[in-house]
Amino acid sequence: MFVKDIIPFIASLHGLEKNNIDERKAFLEHSLGLTPFFNKQIKKLSGGQKQLVNIAIGLTHNPEILLLDEPFVGLDFNVKLNLISFLKSLNKTIICVTHDIDLAERNADTIILLKKGKILEQSKPAALIKKHPYITAEIDFKEGVALNNMIFKEEIYVDFQNRRATLFCKNTSLMSEEIERFKKEHDEFIIGSRVSQNNLTSTLMGLHNISLSNLKREKKVRKKKK
Repeated sequence: MFVKDIIPFIASLHGLEKNNIDERKAFLEHSLGLTPFFNKQIKKLSGGQKQLVNIAIGLTHNPEILLLDEPFVGLDFNVKLNLISFLKSLNKTIICVTHDIDLAERNADTIILLKKGKILEQSKPAALIKKHPYITAEIDFKEGVALNNMIFKEEIYVDFQNRRATLFCKNTSLMSEEIERFKKEHDEFIIGSRVSQNNLTSTLMGLHNISLSNLKREKKVRKKKK
């Protein structure tokens, strides 16, 4: 099917009248920037172009609520900004599933944090940051370093990925002291380090990491009981 035919087809499934279909087709073509590939087959489009077509399909019947799953994956930066601006202008309830924390912090009215289908937190971004003010730090190591042998204080949660250790803590001074101590003891193994705080990224990463750590502890306790 060609891009130009998909909107009328979907509209007909929803029972839209001919005049409304033509109007909707023109509106979505212009608003989503579909014109350059409007006469192409959908299967020949790039990933980003297909993403825009999918959003056009979802908006064809002008729904009251729009559910989007990672809608900005594969889009160029400017295309993503234009799409965000357009979606906001619709003045609709939009539920967006995303792993792009910066995007959520800048645009979401409410953040809902899920774990295994259950809501852990539901709040405005600023309120969530205030409630869980995590400080995060990243330490990059040289190749060949045994990261699992690196030990931090119990109040600091650590996640090791490849050659990077990501630390989470609620106490700013404790984190700073621990980073300085660690750098002095392991300076020959460290490439660089960064510390960030009071943003949604540090808050969500802290909550996520601690929930995972608690899950691991629960599993250990179960094993001991068995």
